[in-house]
Amino acid sequence: MRGWVCSDYLSSKHLLNFIFVLVPLLLELINLIIKMSTAWVIEAIKYDSQSTEMRKKQSTEFLFTYFNNGILILLINTNLWGSGMHFSYLDGGYSDFNIQWYVYVAPAFISPMFIKLVLPLIGIAIKVSLRKILQLWDRRFSS
Repeated sequence: MRGWVCSDYLSSKHLLNFIFVLVPLLLELINLIIKMSTAWVIEAIKYDSQSTEMRKKQSTEFLFTYFNNGILILLINTNLWGSGMHFSYLDGGYSDFNIQWYVYVAPAFISPMFIKLVLPLIGIAIKVSLRKILQLWDRRFSS
């Protein structure tokens, strides 16, 4: 009896680990498809300037990926047991927005968007710093 329980537990644990790895990869794949399709549509509109086109691409990508992430996170963490739409693998522990939901699930909404907000600034800082270091290196670190 004990061996059966352990093997059942391990098989369930391996399946859940696989799902927890697969879901973010699928989420990124869906976000990549959204990004490419919105870029294609915005390029077809033919804006007057490249800066306007870039701004439209970034804001559209941000909104679509935000809502995509939000819907998937809500589906994964929602307990649909009494609703008639019960899926065994998408059965989260939160049937309502309670304190635990805000503590454990809500940061999953905020952290990807914060990273998307800060990452371009970090990229600019790295580019400027690298340019300055290369200039100093070219002059043998003399002013």
